Amino acid sequence: TAHYAMGDYEEALRHYTDCLMLYRRLGNRLGEARAHQGLSGGAAGQGRYAGALDHNRQALRLYQAIGEKAGEAEALNNIGWLHGLLGDYQQARILCREAVALSVEAGHHRIEAESWDSLGYAEHRLGNLSEAIACYEHALGIFREGGERLYEAVNLSHIGDVRHDAGELPQAREIGRAHV
Repeated sequence: TAHYAMGDYEEALRHYTDCLMLYRRLGNRLGEARAHQGLSGGAAGQGRYAGALDHNRQALRLYQAIGEKAGEAEALNNIGWLHGLLGDYQQARILCREAVALSVEAGHHRIEAESWDSLGYAEHRLGNLSEAIACYEHALGIFREGGERLYEAVNLSHIGDVRHDAGELPQAREIGRAHV
């Protein structure tokens, strides 16, 4: 995780692969699922979205097998986000909506907010600007409630992007100024 955070994806992938093998040997499916998500992050960091998608699908199957709803919601959101990065915004929308519902059911607010943010991305790319803003603002409220300042900042930049694309330049500028 430290290597991933520093952008050293190659080293992160090596460690996550070692973790995956160890968790498999131990029969720890929760650990396996988390290792797959780590491998997905490393692959995505290298721009290998199809590989990242495969690892998240494997994580999803493992989470479903053990009944880990929060992990399942996170994997669904990641899969939806990756579909968006690959240009399949309709599929991203479907999966992110599922992730929102599942994260609410699991009571995991950060994953719920991330899923709303991902759904906002899909709506934005589909040209549904008012829907995108609504999704992003919903995420923003949850991030703020949870004190998630980094996620809040990223989310605000997304809102600014949509406001800009909607031709609402004064509002876009105000978002940037008010939250610097």
